[in-house]
Amino acid sequence: MKHYCLKTFLCLSLSLCMLQSSAQTDVDAIMMSKNNFCGGLMYTSSKWDYYWEGTLRRNNLNLGTVSTQMIGIMGNYGLKDNVNILFSLPYVTTKASAGTLAG
Repeated sequence: MKHYCLKTFLCLSLSLCMLQSSAQTDVDAIMMSKNNFCGGLMYTSSKWDYYWEGTLRRNNLNLGTVSTQMIGIMGNYGLKDNVNILFSLPYVTTKASAGTLAG
């Protein structure tokens, strides 16, 4: 019973904190001005040959080493003061060194 009360108290406390916090959202109306452009380039790379299943570290020999690379171009253009166009153009490659996904 004691743990139930503690969990309930923590859940309610977290809920109240979330009601008090503020962040930028899509309804803030913070937008790019007319004819302004903001853009960016993003690159990520990852490689793994094991994964965690709960507390057990596992190795999948059917996949071998899996590597992923992604490059993306993103931007925001102010069509009007209250209308923005947002875009994202990602390119992703994934390779496995073994199994049916190799090559």
